[in-house]
Amino acid sequence: MLKIDCQTTMHNTILNYSLSMTSESLAIMGPSGIGKTTLLDLIAGIRKPDSGKITFKDQIWFQDSPSIYVPAEKRHVGYVFQDSGLFPHLNVLDNILFGPRCLGMDDQEYSHRLLEMFGLKSLSTKKTYHLSGGEKRRVSIARALAIKPNLLLLDEPMTGLDEVNQSLIIDEIHAIKRDLNTPIILITHSRSIADRSCDRMVYMENGSLTSFD
Repeated sequence: MLKIDCQTTMHNTILNYSLSMTSESLAIMGPSGIGKTTLLDLIAGIRKPDSGKITFKDQIWFQDSPSIYVPAEKRHVGYVFQDSGLFPHLNVLDNILFGPRCLGMDDQEYSHRLLEMFGLKSLSTKKTYHLSGGEKRRVSIARALAIKPNLLLLDEPMTGLDEVNQSLIIDEIHAIKRDLNTPIILITHSRSIADRSCDRMVYMENGSLTSFD
């Protein structure tokens, strides 16, 4: 489904990424600063590789020769950043609806389904600055899913959360796979979280990805 074979430069270091995944949940682990977030940025279209190729299903998202580059807004990828990046002037429901409205797909029924799925119905009219860290993280994942993405990218979504909230996010990752069948790439530093969240784990070092046994 997703195939990456590309090169890019980060801090004067050349990173060579090679990755294939199907309809699954994949955890990527590795030291800080090694290029894990850069890989998500390349997949999302936020950053452009120096060379190589990225394909999703039958679409070429990037290719150096002949030159092809599909911009981020055309890839339909949901991305949850390390900082939840919610809009503080909007309430929970309007945060979730922001992406679909920008794309002209204001699906109220689906957004309310996400509120139910993530246990946010009672918080729908609250401004996000009133929410706890765990609640904000759940809103950010629901917002990423509201555009019905082809692929969901989660960049350390459980950082700073206590065990209870981490378990809630892990349960929601399983629900996304079960109920929405959305492929997921999760970055985490925790082997335990990777083991509990995803179907498969890989380890990154210098842009090289190796599978965990």
